[in-house]
Amino acid sequence: MSRYRRPQRLNWGFAVVVSVLLAAAILITLADSMDFKFIPTWDEIFAETELADPVFTSADASVHIIDIGQGDSILIKTPEHNILIDAGERDKGAEVVSYLQSQDVMALDYIIATHPHADHIGGMSYVIEQMDVGSIIAPKVPDSITPTSKAYKNMLTAIQQKGLKIKLPKAGDVYNLEDGSQFTILGPVEPSTEMNNNSVVLKFEYGDISFVLTGDCEKDMENEILETGADVSADVLKLGHHGSNTSTGKAWLTTVSPSYAAISCGKDNSYGHPHKEVVSRLKEAGVTYYRTDLAGTIIFETDGTAIQVKTEK
Repeated sequence: MSRYRRPQRLNWGFAVVVSVLLAAAILITLADSMDFKFIPTWDEIFAETELADPVFTSADASVHIIDIGQGDSILIKTPEHNILIDAGERDKGAEVVSYLQSQDVMALDYIIATHPHADHIGGMSYVIEQMDVGSIIAPKVPDSITPTSKAYKNMLTAIQQKGLKIKLPKAGDVYNLEDGSQFTILGPVEPSTEMNNNSVVLKFEYGDISFVLTGDCEKDMENEILETGADVSADVLKLGHHGSNTSTGKAWLTTVSPSYAAISCGKDNSYGHPHKEVVSRLKEAGVTYYRTDLAGTIIFETDGTAIQVKTEK
């Protein structure tokens, strides 16, 4: 008679431990063979994280290349100040004022009339009449080329009626603003019999970010400015004379060495601006450029350490 033997009970705890160990061994083998990396701890991630470039946070200041067709108008906004450079043709004055109001600009600390060509100061009389204005900067041009245009006379009349005085730009003059921003007059170095070369050229700085704004300054004046030894390096360059080949010479572009450029020109304009030679120079220099005829109004926003670009179109 055979004896019945009861099966032995499995030790489940021991089995679970063995299974876990086997699974771990398999995972380690797979990780080694496939070059996996284990997930690091938060402290390890934080310690190894280093921001190479500043992160854009807020637009404390901005430079607006306003699309007004074939002409120039630029708004500079800082935390405490508003500056307007030029105002386009005569029929653009209301458009410029409307844009200023859309940006909550109800007063201008400075108006800069770069030079007395109608596509720069034509709308200025309307702006002066409609806005509270602190100071006006404009060049005195040689008597031989003093304009007799209605646009110029209207601007001077508006200035007089507001009881304002014109400050003459002098190369090297620095205007320090209360919020820490500043602008420096780079040109004209000397009066010129060529009207474009009497353009007020300035460098605006906010924190570590800078802009060079040129009016219709041409190569001769660019070279005169370079000969003064002034620091013209900038992150953004507003090209002279709407992108004409008369301006933005190779030496000027190389020395300014911008990351960005802006061209203010009208759609399908009869001058062919911007000229292909200038566009080629920008491309060769690796400069990212924007055109108002294609992009509409161009806004460069900055917190003083980084730049963010916005376009209307």
